[in-house]
Amino acid sequence: MYNEVVCGREIIKTKKNETNESYFLSTTRYIYALGQHIQRAVEEACDQHFYHGINLPNNGPMLSQFIYADDVTVIGEWYEMDLINLNRILRCFYIASGLKFNLHNSNIFGVGVEDLELERLISSQQDY
Repeated sequence: MYNEVVCGREIIKTKKNETNESYFLSTTRYIYALGQHIQRAVEEACDQHFYHGINLPNNGPMLSQFIYADDVTVIGEWYEMDLINLNRILRCFYIASGLKFNLHNSNIFGVGVEDLELERLISSQQDY
C-alpha cells in the first residue's frame, strides 16, 4: 500500500501543476491512474482471499470489478467480510487519493440476500 500512497500523492501534485490547456488530458490520465490503483487493490485482495469475485462457468475467468471512465462496479460473492474488506480497500484508496466513495449513495445489490440483512450490513459501514 505504501507505493499506492506515494503514487497517489505524486499524481495529485502533478495535476495541481498542470496548465489549463492540458487540464482535460491530465484529468483523463488522473482518472485512469486512479482506476488502475483500485483494480490492483481489488485483485490483490482476491489473491489473498480477502475478497471473492465471481468465477464464470466452464473454467472462465474470475470477475471482481469493472472500471469505466470514473465509474467502478465491484462484483463478488455475498460474504459479510467481503463488504467489510471492500470498505477497507476504499478507505486506503481515500487516504492515497483524497477521493471518497459514499456507500450510502451507491447501489448495493445482494442477489438471494434478504433486504434486512442487506440494510444491516450497509448501515454498519462507514463512507470512504
